[in-house]
Amino acid sequence: MKLKIYLLLLIVITAYNYQLCGQTISAKAGLNSSSLKGEPIPEVWGLEKEIKKSGIGPHAGIFLEIPVKENFSLQAGLIVSHKGESIELIFKDTTIQKQLYNKSSLYYLELPVTGKYSVRLYKNTTIYALAGLYFGYGIIGRTEYSYDLYGKDYAGYYDTWERHGSNIFKRTDAGAIAGIGFQMGSIGLEYNYYMGLKDVYNNDSGSTFQVMKLSLTYRIGKLK
Repeated sequence: MKLKIYLLLLIVITAYNYQLCGQTISAKAGLNSSSLKGEPIPEVWGLEKEIKKSGIGPHAGIFLEIPVKENFSLQAGLIVSHKGESIELIFKDTTIQKQLYNKSSLYYLELPVTGKYSVRLYKNTTIYALAGLYFGYGIIGRTEYSYDLYGKDYAGYYDTWERHGSNIFKRTDAGAIAGIGFQMGSIGLEYNYYMGLKDVYNNDSGSTFQVMKLSLTYRIGKLK
């Protein structure tokens, strides 16, 4: 993991030294749809059905774009991004328990570094493709739960990374990025797919976050 962090920092520093002028700073915000890939099916006696739903939440951040060649540039940013999902278990023997519901809502501070290839369509209009890597660190986590047992209902929540909370999720995440975008003047629309490559469960089950991001972008201006 330390090697990945050093690699990301090296890319940013190298690009910064490569061309000090013409850097552009932009803001980005939008919605995420996230789910866990490879999550193990819980081995629960009497389980009849498992219902999973993607987690929907926001993201927002700021990016620095560093031109390298005419159509190619590097982007590095800091972004706060939501990840999570919900799961509901339905049981056969309803005399003991009917259902169990669990919803995780996690926020990560992410450092994405991508290469950007742009094609100009008109004077102020471009389309572009993105590819790169990201590293994330969990800053806020909350898990809500509800279940019934012998006719009584129970519900509550816990902080994912608090000392007395659950330690199901690891704080760190990392993976690859691929995306496309459209820019007209200072305003743009962008779609990114974040493919997690790091196991985010502490039980080493091989579960990774897969996140689709739809963003509005705004070019703030150039740094001098």
